[in-house]
Amino acid sequence: MTARGLLLLLVAIAGGAAFGLLALRDPGYVLISYGNRTFETSVWFALAILVLVAAVVGTAWTILRRTLRSRSRLSAWSRERRIRNAHAQTVQGTIQLAEGDFAAARTTLMTAAEQVETPFVSLLSAALAAHRAGDAEQGERLLARAEEAAPGAGTAVGLTRARLAGEAGQWRQCRQTLDRLASNHPRHPGVLRLSLKCAERLEDWEGVIAAATALGKAKVEDADGLDAAVRRAWRGRLAASRGSETVAAHARETWKAVPKALRTDAALVREYAEALLSGGDTDTAESVLRAAINADFDRALVDLYGRLRSGRPHRQLDAATAWLESHPEDPGLLLALGRLAIASDEPDRARGYLESSLMLSPTASARGELASLYLAAGEVAQGRRLLEQALDDDRDPR
Repeated sequence: MTARGLLLLLVAIAGGAAFGLLALRDPGYVLISYGNRTFETSVWFALAILVLVAAVVGTAWTILRRTLRSRSRLSAWSRERRIRNAHAQTVQGTIQLAEGDFAAARTTLMTAAEQVETPFVSLLSAALAAHRAGDAEQGERLLARAEEAAPGAGTAVGLTRARLAGEAGQWRQCRQTLDRLASNHPRHPGVLRLSLKCAERLEDWEGVIAAATALGKAKVEDADGLDAAVRRAWRGRLAASRGSETVAAHARETWKAVPKALRTDAALVREYAEALLSGGDTDTAESVLRAAINADFDRALVDLYGRLRSGRPHRQLDAATAWLESHPEDPGLLLALGRLAIASDEPDRARGYLESSLMLSPTASARGELASLYLAAGEVAQGRRLLEQALDDDRDPR
């Protein structure tokens, strides 16, 4: 027995002895009357009864309190266990979603969503799984539930809805969702990024330019990637000119809207020139190509220039001849010169250019042009040989 226990025992013995002596000396008298009933006893017995009752009540209260506390702990343990299970199921469902097991992921995530107070993450992931499993209707219902579970996450749900529409190839539906989001969040980076992609898919070139410009101002996207998207959009707008009734006029109006910094882009210049040519405005196309090549020699533009037939082929030939000074051994330029010399009715000069081009790069195009010259001059054997070689190049391009 410890010292404390021994002390308590001694105090209890002393208290009991004192209580007994007092009871023997003067037991006292207590009378309790209620109605027609009376109860008589000594003071000390009544006091003992009160102490006993107090002890019983105190013990009962302690037992009750501990029982309530145990139930609370059990409830807390059960809740924590449920949350742990839901978390584990969310992780498992996310793994299944990443691995492409969409049907299993949907079931696992929906089960997890039923076990937590904030099921937003599980519901959103379950919606993704449902859509990718091919059940778009259930996916939409789950997205609606996710939005109800977290009212402040409307933008996240909307972007998910738009992405899923895009994945399904429903780009117009994607655009409608993004337009609703943009009305409330016009500068949201996620909305702008997806709007850019959606606009490209729909060939809405003005939309591409607007989204890319907004992203550029926000400085949240790779500048080179945005610049490439803008250039593709302007090429698309120029290419769309060919579908108009007044092709050349439409192309010229579009070109005026192109930023000056982009008017030196060779791909844009080529698209513009081809639109002009399809509209019959060869003189403007020739002028545009000549100016662009003078500013920055580009082989694709040179090739188009050599195939362009304006009303002044000699002027074209003179302009192209000037480029030989800085590019004397460029086979593409020599081929273009050969074509322009043919258009200028200078067969001997054309032959020289084409033979030089073939020596540097034996292409089917150069062989075909030179074969036409040989055949026109009556040199049938050489012409046929070159044509056969050109056909072989077409069958087996290198």
